[in-house]
Amino acid sequence: MSDIMLFSDLRGELILDKGRTYELTETIELNKPVHINGQGATLYIPAMVGLHITSSDVTVENLNIKQASTSIYIENKGGILDNITLRDCHFDGYRVAGIMGGASESDCLCKNITISGCSLQSAYKEKLEGICNDIFFAAAIAHKNVGNAVLDGLNIQNCEIHGLSTCNVFILPGISQSLSVDISFTECAVKNIMIDKCSLTGANDTSIAIQANLINNIRCGAENVVVTNCAADVGITGISASSGSPLKGSCYGSYFRGFKCIGNTIYGSSRVGEEMSAVNISAGEIDYYSDAQCYDSYIRDVEIRDNCIHDCERGINVHAAYSIIDAEEAGRLEGNFVENVVIENNHLKDVDTCFMLLGAWIDGRRLDWHLGNEKKTQFWLPRFEDHSKTSFVVKNNYIRSLRCEYNDCDGYKNCVLASGAYARGNSLMIGNRIDEDIVFQNNTFVNGEDHIKVADAILEDWVKDGGGNKVSEVFRNFKWKS
Repeated sequence: MSDIMLFSDLRGELILDKGRTYELTETIELNKPVHINGQGATLYIPAMVGLHITSSDVTVENLNIKQASTSIYIENKGGILDNITLRDCHFDGYRVAGIMGGASESDCLCKNITISGCSLQSAYKEKLEGICNDIFFAAAIAHKNVGNAVLDGLNIQNCEIHGLSTCNVFILPGISQSLSVDISFTECAVKNIMIDKCSLTGANDTSIAIQANLINNIRCGAENVVVTNCAADVGITGISASSGSPLKGSCYGSYFRGFKCIGNTIYGSSRVGEEMSAVNISAGEIDYYSDAQCYDSYIRDVEIRDNCIHDCERGINVHAAYSIIDAEEAGRLEGNFVENVVIENNHLKDVDTCFMLLGAWIDGRRLDWHLGNEKKTQFWLPRFEDHSKTSFVVKNNYIRSLRCEYNDCDGYKNCVLASGAYARGNSLMIGNRIDEDIVFQNNTFVNGEDHIKVADAILEDWVKDGGGNKVSEVFRNFKWKS
């Protein structure tokens, strides 16, 4: 019997020959309930997809998959897709994703997906060329408009994720498979996500990125995400939770309810050369593109506890609005907010700025900055030509109900950077604030320079202060404990 015949019309249970290598030319379709016990066997599949799972009740264990562009693709083509388990597998040599999953139709539910004891290594060894994510899940991944798709219950546990990749783990409500088509995702959600006891290295951008919006995610959200007991090195960001974050177009009312980052170790890497942030919480963002808008998006009920952060520029960042590029084209961030945040019992060692707590943060970049001097080939570092006009507006974004205490910081430059509006570049800042129910106390700082940057507005270059930007007096008056 040929290798291809062995894997056709699978159902029930299949036990592979222990340690054998199967050389295949086509994707293996798992469209019926099946249990594959690989016994350490290897599937060599130089195809776009290695295993394509479209059925509920599928278990794949102790199996190696090599060379497929996407090692495993879990696709919900309609209704409910339930009970998928990938256990003690190794995925190697992929160029798009190690494990990818989501619905391709509206009104779909993907639930109870478990990935445990697996290891992942992409095809990239030195330089990442193109977009690759080690584990990539969305409520919907489609070539057309999708509504009411839900990913409920994704458990990633005891995995070793090595990259190289853009993100080790990337999770969001909806994303298009066709970059040339303007596709939208409406009322889609990801919820009940657990990432536990994983080792994550080799991400050039973000180790773990959970977003409620990317491109054309309309009234989409994320709920109940827990990242615990993981170890991650930082490319640009370690662990990130963001709500409204459109790359283009408009984002209204995206939400992220319930995020816990507990007991993780996050440390810097020299791999990328950008400034590195360990933990990042954001309500509204516009990244890299101009002419985008993000309104009334929020993230609430956040716990950042018992983490060990070391050797990176930025420790724990919380901001209601953020843009990494303040281009001369139009853009707007308005009414986005973060509330109910607890930052407690974290240990920060050799971190330049321990806490960045900002109502709005606009990081407009120019070629004559130190980053520009080092990174002149980056196309998203334009020089501003006309500083008389201000078409990028940041208005009425805020943080409220935040408690930051019982953290200890050893070796630092800045204890805290806190401001209603912190910006450089070319923008108008109005009414951004961090001033309601704020607690910042009982934190320990040793072996540092004791700098603090606290002001209602900290503005550089051609940023205009439209008034109403405010930061809590708590940050000006906090008691040193060392």
